[in-house]
Amino acid sequence: MTETSNTEGEDDHDSRHASDYPRPHAHTTLDSHRTLWMGDLLPQWDAQFISNAFKELGHAPSTVKMVTDRQTGANCAYCFVEFASSDEARDAMLRANGHKIPHSEPRSRFNLSFANDPRVPSIEFNLFVNNIHPDLDDAALYQVFGARYRSCRGAKVYRNRDGTSRCLGFIRFGDQTEQQMALVEMNKTVVRGREIILKLAAAKQRLPRHQIREGMQPQLIADPSMGYNQMAYQPIPQQQHPQMAYQYQQQPQQQQQAVYVQPPELVYPYNPTAEEANADLIANGDAWWEVLEESR
Repeated sequence: MTETSNTEGEDDHDSRHASDYPRPHAHTTLDSHRTLWMGDLLPQWDAQFISNAFKELGHAPSTVKMVTDRQTGANCAYCFVEFASSDEARDAMLRANGHKIPHSEPRSRFNLSFANDPRVPSIEFNLFVNNIHPDLDDAALYQVFGARYRSCRGAKVYRNRDGTSRCLGFIRFGDQTEQQMALVEMNKTVVRGREIILKLAAAKQRLPRHQIREGMQPQLIADPSMGYNQMAYQPIPQQQHPQMAYQYQQQPQQQQQAVYVQPPELVYPYNPTAEEANADLIANGDAWWEVLEESR
């Protein structure tokens, strides 16, 4: 089944009220546990092309939801790919991500991550990872953690302007227990001949999209296992983005039980020798990562 939606990007921070948008339809419900975000789409690709590409690699999406620009009607550079179960979505993430897309011209690769439902609040638990092998890309980094931890939702490798790796990245988890298990079990693990270094990153609350439009900011979450000297916080600037319309079914929001604290004064960890070149990125990477991920 394929489907096209007029979709509002999750990073739409314009001044319009939620009531300015068309009423949502039931079929636009997004289950983040069985839905993948797919980026780097070419303009000529439609839902059928994307569905067929997954099928040729042995995966059968139940729905492909294209995202179109509200003003121009043109396809945006990302879509949502739903599967029948969370296991099927995870299998596609592990096996297809980073692979060449069949019949793509110019040749392209799957750029996948687990989707976030912008209608409801959520919390993600992240790890900084340093000393990554220069040849390791997003998909390969995800493989290292995703094959072992079911709640791993994605990975990102920082790159220089020329595309070369900065040997530094992020790992996203949906479960705090697995995040901390990975920190203990995977820190200083040798990956492609390099000993990777892991550090806790501050947990992030993702607000529902309508609260972002009303000017609320994502919160830094207190983590009892994490000292203030391990956290780096940078305010996230409000940015304007192309207007899009994504029609979602409204659902009651549940009260969050997490304890929110005022971000501490900027305190940056000291990074010895090999990490000094990346100190500035580590200190400010939280903000960069949040801005990037809000586009999903």
